Amino acid sequence: GVIKIYDVASQKELRQLKGHADTVSGLAWVPGNNTALVSISHDRTVRLWDAGMGKETKKLGEMDPKSKDVKPTEDDP
Repeated sequence: GVIKIYDVASQKELRQLKGHADTVSGLAWVPGNNTALVSISHDRTVRLWDAGMGKETKKLGEMDPKSKDVKPTEDDP
């Protein structure tokens, strides 16, 4: 699963976030941080990304395979 970041105004792809080995089932911006994304995938991992740099910053594994949604809060590190 590849996450693609687009510029809405120009409709051009800016970068791709690669790391998940299967379909990305959930994606959310981290509140209070305009470049941080969190994603969950059918590969049973949750990944944190710096969308501005196009890099993965953290990987959490062995999540419940039924999980399909991510909802970060401002309290999350």
